[in-house]
Amino acid sequence: MTVRVERFRQWLHQVLAESGHPGIEAVAGYEVPGGGHGRTDTVVRGTDGVALYLRVVRTAPPGGEDLSQPETVITREPGVPIEVCSAPAAGPATPTGHSGQSDGGQSDGGQAPEPDPTGTGAPAGPA
Repeated sequence: MTVRVERFRQWLHQVLAESGHPGIEAVAGYEVPGGGHGRTDTVVRGTDGVALYLRVVRTAPPGGEDLSQPETVITREPGVPIEVCSAPAAGPATPTGHSGQSDGGQSDGGQAPEPDPTGTGAPAGPA
């Protein structure tokens, strides 16, 4: 299930505006330069004079989404807990930028790279 951008943007404006955060002066829409078709997004103005221009984007679920159909909104009763799944812990960073987790044999023969014991980015193994 996805949330359509306009409904998410309205929710975001409401949550930020009602947050009571002392650093938020205003939350409003702004016209995206070069966005065409009157595309707007969100600007959060701080009491310190800083303005944060946010862009809300979306991706379609597998198979796409028929935007000509009304959005299916799913809700739950207030107070009903949301089950949170835990993500596996990432391994140490390696010189290749990978987390050290095996990719299931897709590119490294199923072997996870050795962690760098020195912390220098040097490959592990015999010198």
